[in-house]
Amino acid sequence: MWAVQGKRRSIWMPRLAYSLCLALLGLAWGLVTIQEGDYFAHPAHAGLIEHQVAGLLNPLHPEKSTGMAHLEMAADGLSAMATHPLGYGLGATTPAALKYGGHLRSAEVDLVNVFLSLGIFGGLAYALIMLQTFALAAHYWSITRSPLALTLLGVLIIQLGGWLQGGHYALSALDWLCIGALDRFDSEEVEEALLRR
Repeated sequence: MWAVQGKRRSIWMPRLAYSLCLALLGLAWGLVTIQEGDYFAHPAHAGLIEHQVAGLLNPLHPEKSTGMAHLEMAADGLSAMATHPLGYGLGATTPAALKYGGHLRSAEVDLVNVFLSLGIFGGLAYALIMLQTFALAAHYWSITRSPLALTLLGVLIIQLGGWLQGGHYALSALDWLCIGALDRFDSEEVEEALLRR
């Protein structure tokens, strides 16, 4: 969020690159500190902590991380468009697919899941909604420079890829509440601009 607080948009990208490098270095230092420390002493938490730390420190290692498996799921989901351009149906990416002997085809990423469920046209429509939402959020922030605008943008960025996740009930509702608020603020801004003419 610090990256977009610059007054000129031209400094957003250099700030973003700097903050990402700083965050990655901090994450790596924290994980190495946890790994070398005595944090695995409690047997109830040791396995989970060890798995998380090993996976984050070695994201490309197939035995320590599921990162590559998730990338493969997303790639397989997108490649399925060649054989099923109209998608598999709304239930294909949910546990409902298993209820009557079907196959669960979830890629665990919103955009790919929409392509899998609704096909090329549905996926493109959702991609346009996402682009429009981020354009609205950036526009609202650049005009108002308010903490609310920055918060809305931050929530949408942090939750990117999970706006439609069925298991994240509260977070999905929060995402769409933020999107609705952005739409409302944009409408009010247009009305105010028309009244000023």
